[in-house]
Amino acid sequence: MDYQFVICDQYGNALAVADDYTSFDCVRVVNDVGALVLDLPPKYDQYIFSGADIIPDLRILMYAKPTNAFSLYTDTIWFARKGRKILSGKGERTSTIILSDAIQLLNRRIVAYNSGASQASKTDQADDMMKAIVRENFGSLATDTDRDWSAYLSVEVDLGLGQSISKSFSRRKVLRVLKELADASYQAGTYIAFDIVAISPSQLEFRTFATQRGVDHRWPTSTNPLILSPEFGNLANVDRGYDHSNEITYAYAGGQGEGASRVIGTASDTTRINQSPFGRIEGFADARMTSDTTQVQDEARSLVKQNVPRNTFSGKIVETPSTIYGLHYGFGDVVTANFEGEVIDCYVDKIRVRVTQDGESVDSQLRALI
Repeated sequence: MDYQFVICDQYGNALAVADDYTSFDCVRVVNDVGALVLDLPPKYDQYIFSGADIIPDLRILMYAKPTNAFSLYTDTIWFARKGRKILSGKGERTSTIILSDAIQLLNRRIVAYNSGASQASKTDQADDMMKAIVRENFGSLATDTDRDWSAYLSVEVDLGLGQSISKSFSRRKVLRVLKELADASYQAGTYIAFDIVAISPSQLEFRTFATQRGVDHRWPTSTNPLILSPEFGNLANVDRGYDHSNEITYAYAGGQGEGASRVIGTASDTTRINQSPFGRIEGFADARMTSDTTQVQDEARSLVKQNVPRNTFSGKIVETPSTIYGLHYGFGDVVTANFEGEVIDCYVDKIRVRVTQDGESVDSQLRALI
């Protein structure tokens, strides 16, 4: 596949197009921060460095050409955070830029509101709550106007996606809170993904996705299914597991107060408890950020839901003529795996592309929906 990199300043203005890169290593992960390590000839130093320092938040747009035209790779922009000027033992001079995708912007904010404030304690659909948190900490709803990035980062309209969740999260990192909300919705029965998508080189938008981040290729419901199997030669490194090691069947949650005056909530899963005479496995959720009994109870329920037994499945997609990344499947898609007669629907939630002098490798990792 052909690749091209557009170097832009911190505001998205194009400075140069680099298609003569030495090598790169790119990783994208659903609901987490990705990384791009890009090696370029020193002629691009004038755009990358200011004196000896990297230009922070220099933007790189990565384009891929799987068929006849270039398209923005996984819909994101990469922000420079580290830079190195390297002279090898052979006298070869290169410049290396280490960048993070736009999701890392979510890690630049905490929920800067006091415990009990409406901005730090909510009950809502996962989709709408995520967007409210971003608006209140990055957008025009931020009470401190110095925190308002809405000129550069917009938020998609509320879609009412995902499960209804109650949660308190004062003074915590925004990215961590969003990941916990996505996980809570998934454990309750609805998959939710989030991303910061590039609308243009200068404009970003926070979005959420239900069911899958990308395209549905499940068999037999999809009109364009993709089936992966060791027998077909397009699935390898399979790991099918069953894990009860972190199970919690009975949870306590402690809210505000001390001793006998502390607000306590409990939750349990009697079906799992009754599977064994030793089936009551207890856990504790610290909910001291709230005195609301309903919210404390919800924290206990959330702990039980999040610590259910895990049926796990992972594997690596092997490229074949009918299984080519960017053509037959993409980042965040859902595909179907067939392993030892078991049909398992899986997310393509991690993509790694590496190009060196030895050639290109694409490492696509699967995670089961189960």
